[in-house]
Parts: sequence; structure tokens; C-alpha cells
Amino acid sequence: MPRNHVDSPVYAKRYRIFEPQWKEVILLWLGREEKDREEKEEKEAFIKRIINFNDGLNGKFYWYRAYFLAAAVIPEFRSHLADEIAQQIITWSFDCFYKEVGYFSKNLQDAQFHSSIIEGARAALPEAYYHKAVEFILPLLEDKIKYRQIRHEAIETLGVIGTGNSDAIEALNSIIDDGSENICCVEIASCSLVKITTGNRQAKAIQKIINWIKSDSSKIAISISNLFIETLKIDCESLDFIIEVFAKHLEKIDPFYSHHNWLSAKAFLKIAPIDHPQYQYATDIKNITEARIKQLEDSVMDALLTDIKLLGLGDITAKELESQILKVISHLNLILRTNQDKETQEIAGDCLTSILLGQQVSNQAIFLHLVIQGLKDCPDDRIRENYSVLWHCAQNLPYPTFYKAWHDSATTRDPEVP
Repeated sequence: MPRNHVDSPVYAKRYRIFEPQWKEVILLWLGREEKDREEKEEKEAFIKRIINFNDGLNGKFYWYRAYFLAAAVIPEFRSHLADEIAQQIITWSFDCFYKEVGYFSKNLQDAQFHSSIIEGARAALPEAYYHKAVEFILPLLEDKIKYRQIRHEAIETLGVIGTGNSDAIEALNSIIDDGSENICCVEIASCSLVKITTGNRQAKAIQKIINWIKSDSSKIAISISNLFIETLKIDCESLDFIIEVFAKHLEKIDPFYSHHNWLSAKAFLKIAPIDHPQYQYATDIKNITEARIKQLEDSVMDALLTDIKLLGLGDITAKELESQILKVISHLNLILRTNQDKETQEIAGDCLTSILLGQQVSNQAIFLHLVIQGLKDCPDDRIRENYSVLWHCAQNLPYPTFYKAWHDSATTRDPEVP
């Protein structure tokens, strides 16, 4: 990152912190033993510059990207900023708590509460200084009333980042032993504990799952299905029992689309021998579900083409969409900027989201700048509603390119590297 960066791209300079191929290089440099105090201070300064990165954009897209990188590098170099970074990632990951207690703001500068940032933060958690992240998560488990909306997610997260952490293991074990605990929390805690521990405590968690299934084998929870889809080693006797429970469960369900049924079938196929009588039926459920998902994807394209026609662009086929994409994007941008009808604006925004996030056309980089130029002049509430589209653009464009598209290109010198 250019040392003289302030709040706009430095002309003819690259921002390698946003280039995926440089992430490993940065990690290796930070993880290398320092030769002297000066090198350690240089690393500290680098981390500080990342988390304070000012992208000069109303929406802070590249600040978030920089912060997620900082979370990934902390395990390599234990900066004095580690606690601050871990706390911020947790804050974003469990955003619903902050909404609940009234910290949520509709100001665009607080767009970190958008689902795109929540998802990015949760993806960064496993790379972050996870022992410190565990420390910040544990208080969310203590108050069953105040944190009721996020305890499930917090317990599940410990199953991702809590491996070998004694505090996380003890917290999950306490939930399992608490007779007054919500049954869903016990079930999720058991699955999480299986993932992060070994020996007697893992065996205890597995037995808890087995007992829970025995009490009502018709209620195989999604988290249990997910647990067995993952690579899990348990003793043969327990495995045989679980296979038969899944087999009986499959007998009672219809082979039509259901996310729960799909997971149950996938879990069964993961652990059952190929010659099991129910193996073919489970395969059929999986195939039928995936075919239905493909139909839903096709229906999204049909809905998109219908909406495009409704917005005045006439009949366009799926094959024609890619060749006319610039015309379509320009028309959608015009509607978002000038049309005062809220319903029409929502349709245009949905179309834009479907085109980009639904990967309906290839070579998206060619027209991403056009999307940015169209949205940047919209009111803040319209930008918030299309934040996922702009976040997608920010993840797929160099910072100077995005900045140039966002600001008036007629008055801004081209910051792109030649």
C-alpha cells in the first residue's frame, strides 16, 4: 500500500493489500521473525495503516476489505491491536445483537450492519486471532434472555473457531449439562463440542446426540445432518446406530425439494455403505433436490427477463441478455437515479442484484464500473438497499478502478496503474 495514501488512490500505484495473490506474501512477511525492533515497529505500523485505511468512499467498501485482511494476519504477528481487531470482527459477525439493543443506525456510514459485511466478518473469524475471538464470544452465552437471538449462532461459531480452546470447550460442556437449557442450544452445543475436542468430552457429546436422536428419531436437526456431512470419526457401534436412524428418517420423507431432506440424504450418503437398502433412495432425494435447485435458478432468469420487459426494455431472451447488457444496465441505473416510484425502483434494484450476484452474465468486470457510476448518485437509502451489489463490485475491482468509477471521472485524474 502506498505510504503516501491519504483518502484517494495514489497515481500509478498499486494497492497490493487488495490483490488476492499478495495475501500469502503479506502473511509470510508478518510471520517472519523480526531482525530488530525497527522491523517489529514497521509491522505494527503496517497493521495500524490497514485498519485505519480511508478509501474516500461513502460506504467504506475497501476499509472493510482491509480490516478483514488485518484479521487474517493477526495470528502471524501478534500486534498490540489484536484485541481491537478481534472485537471489531465479533461485533460485525453478531450484528443482530447490536440491532436489538438499539445501536443500529440507518446512516450509510454505518453500513457495516449490512448482511454483506456480516458474512464477510464471519468468513474472517476462522482466520482471526481466534483465542481472543472466543474470549469475546463467551459472554454472549451467559445471559439467556438478553442474548437469546444470537446464542445459537455464538454456540455454532465456537464449533468453528474453538478447537483446543479450554474455555470454549468448558462453556459448551456446561450448556450440555444444563438441564434448564434450551434443547436447540444443547443440540448445537453438542455438535460444536464434537468438532473442537477429543477423548472423553467428544464421546460425551456424541452420546448426547445419540440420546437426543433416540428420544425422537423423527427430529433429525439440520445441525446434526451437517455434522455428519463433515468428516467425523466415531466408533462403529455408534455409527451403525446413526446410519439406521437416518435410514428410518428417510423412509418417512417424500423425495421432493426440502433443504432439510436434502441435508439428511447427504449426511446418510456420507456415512452409509453403498450396499445399504436405503442408499439408492437417498441418492434419488439428493438428485431430485439438486434438479429442483436448477429449476429455481432457471426461474430466476425468467423472472429477471419478465421484470426487464416490465421496465420498458422489451422482450429480451436469455441469449440476448449478455449482448445487450450495457443497454440494460444503463436503463436500470437511470431508473434508480430518476424514477420516483418506489416499487419501480425496487424492481430495478432486484434486476441489478440478479444480474450481478446471480452470475447471469459473464465478463462482469467490463460493466461493473457502469453499475458503480449509476448507483453512486442515488440517495443513501437506495445505495443501502443495493449495498450487496456495490460490495460485489468492490470485491472484484482494484481499488483505483472502483474509486475512479465512484467519483467524477471528468475531474478526477486517472489513478489506474498504466
